[in-house]
Amino acid sequence: MTTSPPPAHSPAVSLWAVLFVIVLALGSFFAVRCLGERRLLADLPPTQRAALLRSELEAFRLRCAPEVAHRSDLDCRARARRVLRFSECDEACRAAVELYAPAASR
Repeated sequence: MTTSPPPAHSPAVSLWAVLFVIVLALGSFFAVRCLGERRLLADLPPTQRAALLRSELEAFRLRCAPEVAHRSDLDCRARARRVLRFSECDEACRAAVELYAPAASR
């Protein structure tokens, strides 16, 4: 009786498997990072949270105001998302960042 060798894996299948593992690892990394940032923010004392919110809003206004010539839409969207993570961000706060706020937050 002759036994046939096991079928060789196609290089394309191996490449897809490696890419899948890489994408899965990157997704996990960013999910953990995002959750960690939210937890750190939630654990701050109220006075520090308020000061950090004021600082984030001021940075947003300085970098993302309509009169700023060299503003980056990508940077402004990221800053708007950071501001909106604060539960203390009221209507005036949301109105200040609404131009760059994610669609779900509007």
